[in-house]
Amino acid sequence: MLLYLPYILSCRDCVRLVDSLLQNRVLERLDLSQNKLGLNDESASVVSHPKGYNMGNDIAVVRGTMNAAVSLFSGGELIGTLLRCQSLPLYALNLQHNMIRGLGAKDLCDSIKYSKYLCRLDLSNNDIGTEGAVC
Repeated sequence: MLLYLPYILSCRDCVRLVDSLLQNRVLERLDLSQNKLGLNDESASVVSHPKGYNMGNDIAVVRGTMNAAVSLFSGGELIGTLLRCQSLPLYALNLQHNMIRGLGAKDLCDSIKYSKYLCRLDLSNNDIGTEGAVC
């Protein structure tokens, strides 16, 4: 199954998307090209955490302090949560033209090693720089 969501998602919207996709067992290809997921990567966004979000290191790393409802996330961390989900058979992820910068790329890179399925990742036309390219 392919899910294609161009031109509509910000980092804040990504929380709702990740929340719903963590329960998905059939999605194989996700195309989030032409969005703004990395727009807040350098400062992170204050958003509610996804329902399936695990506070341990096995799902995602969260910067800053936590309380029961609010966390600091970058777009890379949110998408990284999907990559760490062992029950989601995601093998292709398109994140081209998403304003992903160094910090978001590092977050993605940290999560890729936990993905059992991912074979293709497109980060073209982002601004990852040397900070994000060195993992």
